[in-house]
Parts: sequence; C-alpha cells; structure tokens
Amino acid sequence: MGKRTIFAAAALAACAAVTNAQQPAGSYCGAPLVTARLTAISQQVTPDMNRDKAANFMSLMSQNAVAGLKAALGTTTQEEDRATTLFREHAPFITKRIPFSELRATLAAGALLSPDEKARQSSAQPQAAPAGALYGTGDCVSLTVGPAQGDASGGDVVIRINPYAGFAAWAVAAGPEDFLAAHKTSSPSDAALAYGAGLTVSRDWQEFMSLIALSALRAQSETERKRGIDALVGQTDPESFWKLAAASYFASLHAQVDTSLSLDYAQSIEMPAAELQQALAWPEAAKWQGKLKEAR
Repeated sequence: MGKRTIFAAAALAACAAVTNAQQPAGSYCGAPLVTARLTAISQQVTPDMNRDKAANFMSLMSQNAVAGLKAALGTTTQEEDRATTLFREHAPFITKRIPFSELRATLAAGALLSPDEKARQSSAQPQAAPAGALYGTGDCVSLTVGPAQGDASGGDVVIRINPYAGFAAWAVAAGPEDFLAAHKTSSPSDAALAYGAGLTVSRDWQEFMSLIALSALRAQSETERKRGIDALVGQTDPESFWKLAAASYFASLHAQVDTSLSLDYAQSIEMPAAELQQALAWPEAAKWQGKLKEAR
C-alpha cells in the first residue's frame, strides 16, 4: 500500500492496543454506533463486541459506506477524475486544537486523552457529555481531518498529527452536536444508526472525502461544476487544496481515536510566540521541545 494512502490497513487491529484495564470490555469509542448497526442487522440479538471485533466491524462499515456512495454516483467523467485524484495525492491534515491552559497537562501526560481517560487517571467522576450516547464520546479523542488549521474553536494550540503514523481511527462527516441538533426527535438508537451510516476508518478517508466532494460538485450547475473542478485542480499545494475542498465541498471529517493518542504521533505542536516562550520553560516540555513551534 503506497504512501499516498493515509494509514496501513494493519493499523485497524491497533484499536485494541489502547485498551484501559479499568474500562468494561464493551466500553470503547464508537460503541453505540457499532451496537446500533448490529441491532439493525440481527433484529433480535446484538452479539457481544469487544475492541478487537469492533475494529474489524468498523472496517466493514467503512467499506460499505464507500461502496454505497460510489454506487450512487456511478460512472465518473474524465473531468471529475482530474479533481478526485487530487484527494489521493494530497494527504489531508490531521489536527487537534486545545486551549493553551490544557497544554501543560497534555505534555505531562505525553498524550491527548479522552475526557473519560482524564477522569480515570485523576480518579475523578467522568462528566456526561451531550453526545456521549451517540458514539461514546467520553472515551474518544476528537481530531479534525482535512484543512490545515483544523477547528479554530478548539483553542490556540494546534497539534499536527503525522498522517502516515499508522494509528487506528474512525471518522464521520458531521460533528455530533450538529447532527443531534438536526435529529432532535430521533430515538438514541435511531440517531446512532443514522450517524454511523457514514462511518469510515482511516484507510478510506481520502477516497470517501473525494466522493463527498464529487457529490457536492454534481449538485451544482454544469458551469459551476466545471469552475469548481478547475479551482481544485488549480491549487498548487496541499494546504490551499484542503482549505478549498473543506470550505466549498464538505471535504473534512470529524475523527475519533479510542481513549488516547500519544504525542509521539505529533509532527508539531504550534502556538503563538508569547505562549511558546512560556511552554519552553516548563519541565514537562523537555521531552517535546523539538515539536514545540511558533504558529504559522
């Protein structure tokens, strides 16, 4: 599998490697989505799932999501292929933004931790999150896939994750808060089933986002579609390409990692100059000084 694919397929099995001994076997990031899909398939009995089986099942969910969208779009034109090929050539940016106030603890932990994992390590009571019933968000580390600057609402510190690092992750196209706001009348199981319909694992992200963008392009007039394809093809660097793709054609994903993600996977940890000077003086930053940089 070439470098242009984000992660090796073998990384899916690594989902089990981030298991915390204090967690129940059926508690993992994405559990409600897996359970909802299994219940819909079996109609009667939902098989017991652990992390290993869930990782394999999510891989199949991802294959189905990509195959379904490809079938719906049908044959592509040579012009469309010009644009969608770029999604495979330009690896998307993977980012996590946090407030500067959380950076010191993150450096001390040496990892990005899910809310529930932070609570477990401090023996605190986990705080219920509104989206928790949707996909087990308390056990998830959220990332943004696509544009270089990520989700600005997360904070001033941008942690850039190596897109070729090989960690296990899954993603959906919509954030949980936006999705729940649009499905207020749905039952939790129906919401989880609908939300998980577009679940993809890291292996399929680039292809899936190319199909999402193609769907958006086809919704436009012929003139607008040609202009959009020309604009995408005209982007000469990955940052400008993904900025346009995300802003105009919905090519960004809300990704999740189970429990924790080591800072060893970070390419850089960027922040404003004044904050960088403070951070470099912390003892907790010693191991990570090579990654601490001034924001672009």
